[in-house]
Amino acid sequence: MVNWQAVSAIGSLLAVGAALFIALGGSWARDKIFGPKVSIEFGHAWPFIVRTGRVLGGEYVLGLSGESTSRTIDLGPSFWIRIRIRNKGGSVAKQCKVKLLKVRYERGDKDLEGFDPVLLRWVSPPPGSERFKPLNILPHETELCDVLSLVQAHAPVAEIECDMEPRGAVTSLDFGEQADYWLEIVAFGENFKPARKTLQVGGTGRWASGSHLPDLKVRESARGAE
Repeated sequence: MVNWQAVSAIGSLLAVGAALFIALGGSWARDKIFGPKVSIEFGHAWPFIVRTGRVLGGEYVLGLSGESTSRTIDLGPSFWIRIRIRNKGGSVAKQCKVKLLKVRYERGDKDLEGFDPVLLRWVSPPPGSERFKPLNILPHETELCDVLSLVQAHAPVAEIECDMEPRGAVTSLDFGEQADYWLEIVAFGENFKPARKTLQVGGTGRWASGSHLPDLKVRESARGAE
């Protein structure tokens, strides 16, 4: 004789289990298919390698009459290395930040002493936002991030474009002589898997006479690949 009550109870349990599986599986599938997918991109031309003029503003100068006036100082050509953060997914990548985690040398085997991980600066943050604050990246949109800058008029030192206040930590790289540095970068946020990329920057930071770029070579490295 069939125990219809037991059959009914088992059927109810199976129905509840199926509903939970569909709900959880549906959420996972939705996030997998339509969720944000962030990647770090780099290339060997604009907008990743940029030469532009650079002006320092806001310096106050005391005139002969005793009045102070503000002036800008032309620093001359500047060389920038940038990366691009792309959201290839179907929903907003929330609170995205980009961090330079490590700087290595000696063929990428030694960590640079004195360097602390730092947040890198966005090139074009929303109006009113600070350049290193987290931002949201819309589906199928991109944001540029500065990594290094080098001014022709200054010593061959590449500044890390970061949020670091001076506190004794390394925030610039010396390219006075032939050098190689490996820069391990990560993009991360609230609702997406972190993306990683390592750039290898080598050569010298000297600007040859008549050259529009310093003698630096920048390429992607297999270290820290996504």
